[in-house]
This record gives sequence, structure tokens and C-alpha cells, in this order.
Amino acid sequence: MKNTLKIVLLFLVTILLLTPICIATNEGIEPRTDGVEDSTEENGTYIASDVYKFNDTVLIDNIVDGNAFAFGKNITITGEIGGDLFAFGNNITIAEEAYIHGSIFAFAQNITMEGVCYDLYAVSGSFTLDDNAVVARDIRLGADNVYINGQIKRDAYLATSNLVFPENATELITGNLNYSSDRQFSIPEGAVGGETKFDEVTPIEPSAADLAISYINSVLTAVLYSLAVVLFTIWLAPKFKEKAGTILKKKSVLSFGVGLLASIILIIGAFALLIITGGLAIGVSLAVIVTYILALTISKTVFGMACSKLILDKLNKQNSNILFVISTALVVLVVSLIGIIPYVGGIVTFIITMLGFGITVFNLINRKPLEENVSKE
Repeated sequence: MKNTLKIVLLFLVTILLLTPICIATNEGIEPRTDGVEDSTEENGTYIASDVYKFNDTVLIDNIVDGNAFAFGKNITITGEIGGDLFAFGNNITIAEEAYIHGSIFAFAQNITMEGVCYDLYAVSGSFTLDDNAVVARDIRLGADNVYINGQIKRDAYLATSNLVFPENATELITGNLNYSSDRQFSIPEGAVGGETKFDEVTPIEPSAADLAISYINSVLTAVLYSLAVVLFTIWLAPKFKEKAGTILKKKSVLSFGVGLLASIILIIGAFALLIITGGLAIGVSLAVIVTYILALTISKTVFGMACSKLILDKLNKQNSNILFVISTALVVLVVSLIGIIPYVGGIVTFIITMLGFGITVFNLINRKPLEENVSKE
């Protein structure tokens, strides 16, 4: 129990360290005052806290004295945000009346920027900086198609396949333009106030040797990781290998079902918790997802431990920890090599991952009967 609490506390501390801390400044942006004095918390136009919105269609039209987090298919921002905006969706529109005093962090298929912000960081399929848009400092962007017709008051750093400026553009980028692509684009004279730097990116097809090295590294990493997990498990929970072997031998089908069902419940539950609490439980949801991902990474090793226990039972070598570690590593090696096989490998890896995760979950929720089964054998 103490070790479990330590792990949970470690995840919570990690999440707190990764949580962005916003110090909003107004450098380069004149603050808006229209409507602010008349806004109150009661009338719903002013929000004195961070905002979290999750839906297919998301609209933020308030004055937000904090950061805004938007997750949805179609996201539209028309209000004023005192901190940073974090937006993840399919289509994101920052309307002309939108005013973000902090920075924008966006990930979407299509992004249209028409308002005002401090810095802009984005990854998208298509990005449009409309003629009314103002980025007070820098823009850092990766997108297939980029259309620049708004104002960037400092520098632009772009990675793109297609860059378009309007004809006769005049100093849309006040500072420098740095872009990387597989080809050089025609930049209208006067569109960039500073220097323009182009870095050519040449697509490189990996050779057979590179692929082989990549596969070898992947397999060796999996084996070494499994060795660390096995040694840690023997030290922390020496009886787990017996329980894992018993579960795989007597309840393998049920374990697969438990692993699959637990995966569905954890994923849906984490997102449902976000929606139900309006984003207030984002820390708990992230902790659940991180814990789930960690459990999946050790599932292959758990399966290997269960197989190794059954193999050593057949060989009457139950008490040898050295043989147990070696045989577990060999099982993980074989499973990793099978996972490289196209089509078949993915299916086998999925089944083994769900089995390993199911064994772990089954051990946690059904401890007493398993201990009785082990003692009977």
C-alpha cells in the first residue's frame, strides 16, 4: 500500500510540474477596456478563473481572467482571454473580435486566426493568418499549407509544404522570416521587414540497414525495460510471479476480457470525469491516463513473467530467480520479434498487451481466490 501511494504521489507531482503557469503580459498589445467595467460574474460575461470546455462545438465568448482550455471538433473564440489559450480540435477559429493577452497553443486540422494574441504556437494541416489578425510577438508554426495576410510584429518560424503571401504585401512580418520546406517559395518584396532565411528539407528514405538497426534497438529496449521491471517486481512483490502464472493458466480468456474492459472503462471514465466536472478534475484524469499508459508499457513483461513461471514449473525450476529473469527476457524477446511481423505482429501484440494488463487488474481485484489457488498447487 505504501508503494502504491508513492507511485500515485509521483504521478501527481509530475503533472503539477508539467502544468503550464501563465504570467500574462501586455507587451505589444493595448489592453481592451470596452465592456470590462460593466461585466460581472453574475451576468455570465466575466469569468474570474480558468475555463475548460469539452464538446463537439465549443464557443468561448466571455471575458476570461485566466487561461482557457478548449477541446472539440469545431472551436470558435470570440471573447477576451487574460491568459493563454490551449485549443485542440478539428477546426479552430480565432474570430476578429477575439483578444488573447497571452499566447495561443493550438493543434488542429484547420486554423483560422483573425484576432489578436501575444505569441502563437501551432501545428495544423492548414493555417490562415487573416488580414485583421495581429500576433504581437513571434509565431512558431508547422503546417502543410500556410497563408499569411495578417501582422506578425516580430519573427516567424515556419515548417511548411506551401507558403502563400498576398500580392503587394507590405511588411506583414516586421522581424525575420525563417522557414523550412522541400522547396523555396517566392516571397513578395516588402512582405518581410527583416531577413528571410530558407532551410531546405530533403525527404530521406530509410535504408534496409537503418530499418534493421531501428528494429534491433526497439527489441533491445523492450528486453532491457522488461529486465528492470522483473527485477523490481521480484524485490517489491516476490509472490506476483506465482499469481501471474496461475491467472494465465486458469483464467487466460477472462484476463483478456478484463484487460479490454478495464481499458474501455478507464479511457471513457477519464474523459467523462473531465466533462462532468467542467475540467476541474483535469489533474485526476491525467493521472488516470498516465497510470493506464504505464500499465500498458509493462503488460508485455507481465505476460512474459506468467509464461516464464509456467515454463519453469514444467522444468521443476520454480525456485530459481535467475532462470526466471532469463526466461522472462527470452519470452519478451520472442514477443517483440513477433511484433515486427507486418499485420500479424500488431494483432499478437494487442492480444498479449491486453492479457498482461488483464492479469495485473485481475490480481488487484481478485487477490484472495488467487492466493488460495496458488496454495492448493
